[in-house]
Formats: sequence, structure tokens, C-alpha cells
Amino acid sequence: MWLTLIAILTTTLLLYFYKQQRNEKSELAERFTLVFQLLSLINGIRAHRAYTHQHLKEKDLALDIISTQSELLLTQAQHLGQQALPHQKPMFRIFHAHLKEITQSWSQYSISRNQSTHGKAIRHGFYIIDDVICQTLAMTEQEEALKRYEQLWQLTVDSLDTLTHFRACIEHTYTEGGNSNNYITVQANLLLRRLGQISMITSNATLVDAPFMSTLQSLAHNQYADNNAETLYALSSAISESLVILFQSELVTLASQLGLNKTEDGSTPLDREGSRTLPKSTGIKEFDK
Repeated sequence: MWLTLIAILTTTLLLYFYKQQRNEKSELAERFTLVFQLLSLINGIRAHRAYTHQHLKEKDLALDIISTQSELLLTQAQHLGQQALPHQKPMFRIFHAHLKEITQSWSQYSISRNQSTHGKAIRHGFYIIDDVICQTLAMTEQEEALKRYEQLWQLTVDSLDTLTHFRACIEHTYTEGGNSNNYITVQANLLLRRLGQISMITSNATLVDAPFMSTLQSLAHNQYADNNAETLYALSSAISESLVILFQSELVTLASQLGLNKTEDGSTPLDREGSRTLPKSTGIKEFDK
């Protein structure tokens, strides 16, 4: 009799712990899915910035393309806000309001303001991602992973902020008739240093081996001759895209470390979201030097 009771209790406990583990894994997967959807939205903001930049600059992009992209951004932001945890909903409401202002007012912006306003929205998205990931890693007691992630996140956001200043210098120098060549050199040096730090943290040579690095190095030493405005905008777009790609790659690795790659069909729970996160760059011409 006692053996039967012990067997029943043991089985009950095992089932309980198994259910708890599955619930925790499901919650982790939901959190990371939200993060990857946010990255997808961030890339949508980048595309909107490129489309509106092209229209403000050349007036040669159909407005219905921009309108479609605007509607997509607002729909995605609203959908993510509905999925968010209660304490995150205020951040999503502000995010949605920010995007609504951009999509309604971009045509009244200067090129410089259009770049900086979109940059602020992208950083807002990264701050929400940071909130989700930090809470997730704290919940799973992954202290080393949290420390490494925080370093990567901070350098990524700082690099994107430097890119915003870099674009402001481009506009001031080549469109407004200013003289910001020295500032462009300063921002190029900052970008080189931060991209190098990211490469060291991640042990990933994607950034340092990228085609744009030689141009960035030339700019940092004030030795780049073909520095017209659109070439430099294309350079900044290429750097921005590479930063987001590398950041996503690191998050995929982190998800795998947390065991989110073990599903019944052998695929990663985030594959469906991650595969849609990085659309091909559009708008500003491709940088190929």
C-alpha cells in the first residue's frame, strides 16, 4: 500500500514539474516571439524612413507605397500592444502614438527631421525589447547572459544614435550649405570604435568584414573623395541594417541557449517570426563600395 502511495505521489510530482517546465518554456517562447515581432516592426520603420526620405528628396516615389507602409506600421504596433504584458502596455501606447504622428506628419518634415524622428522611434522599439529581454533573463537567472546582452544592447543603441547624428551632419553639409565635414569625421570615428566593440563582444566578424568598413575608415581619416549626400545616406542605411541583423542573430543564439530550439518538429519556435524580420533594404540606393 505504501509503495503504491509513494508511486502515485512521485508520478504526480513529476507531472507537476513537467507541466511547470512546459509552462515556463511556453512563456519564454511568447516573450521572444514578441521581441522578434518588435524587430520586424523596427525594420518596417527603417523602410518607412527610406521611402519618405526618397520622396522628400526626389518626389519620385508614389505616395500610395508610403501610405501602405504607414498602415502596416500602425497595424503591427497596435497588434503588439494587445499582446504585451500589463506593465508594458503604456510603453506600447506611447510607441503607437509616436508612429501615428510620424505617419501623419512626415510630409511636413525637413529631411533632417524625418531622419531624426524615425531614429527616435527605432530607439523606442529597442527600449521595449530591452525591457522584455532583461526581465526574461532575470526570470531565468541567466546572469552571465544578461551581462553580455546588456553590453550588446547598449552598444547597438549607441551606434544607432551615432548614425542619427551622422545623418544630421550629412544634411547640414550637403543640403543646408553648412560645413560639417569635421563632424562627419568625428561620427565616423565613433562608429568605427563602437562597431569594433560589438564585434569583440559577439566574436562575430560580420561588421568588421562588411563592404562599408573601408569607406567608414576613409571617412574617419578624412580621406574619402566620393562623399556626396546620397552615398553617405546609403552608407548609414547599410550600417543600420547590419546592426539589426547582428542583434537579431545574437537573440536567436540566446533563445537557443534557453532551450527554445527544441520543438516537436525540430524547428525553432521563433523561426516563423525571425524569417520575416529582415526585409531587403528599399528606398535609399544600395551601398556597394
